[in-house]
Amino acid sequence: MYGSILNNFQSGGLIVYLLAGISVVGLAIAFERMMNLRSERIVSNDLLLKAERLWKAGDFNELHILVDGHKCVMSRVVKVILKHRRKSFDNVSMIASDSANSAIKKELHLIYPLNIIATISPLLGLLGTIIGMIDAFRMIVLTGVSGDATIVADGISRALVTTAAGLIVGIPALAFYHYFKGRIGRFSGIVEESTNTILYEWLLEDK
Repeated sequence: MYGSILNNFQSGGLIVYLLAGISVVGLAIAFERMMNLRSERIVSNDLLLKAERLWKAGDFNELHILVDGHKCVMSRVVKVILKHRRKSFDNVSMIASDSANSAIKKELHLIYPLNIIATISPLLGLLGTIIGMIDAFRMIVLTGVSGDATIVADGISRALVTTAAGLIVGIPALAFYHYFKGRIGRFSGIVEESTNTILYEWLLEDK
């Protein structure tokens, strides 16, 4: 049993299976982010329009109910501003900014595993290639024939598969990571702009 596992590891088979498992994790993360990292989950325009109408009407009880019924980032920011609206403007502004920044950081943390996968996958592939090359040259030592390329060709070809597998997993993971990071960056700007609108147009008028 142990000898079979060792042989699979030496030929890079175990690393290929490991990379296959990592790729499944990466695809699951990418799919989840694709579904949830959308505009309405970050800044709901419908929420902001209704919230503005209720705020300017002074119907803060209904506004509480509205923001409690939404799970987007801006609903949390509006809720924080609503809760602390009687405090000084500077304090409310700082609290709102902290809330928005915390929510954006959480979104960045959720995509960070893709960066890890993009980093370790090529390294695992390289490790498998090195192990396969060692195994191939070990065959030369065992057979004592150095001039016959066919003796090591099979081992080298199998070893190179792990490098290819590592790149196949790593490159899409890196692409997804930067794609989602770019989206979060754009959403961050929208959240900041919307927060400033609430602070300077809603809150200051109320005061």
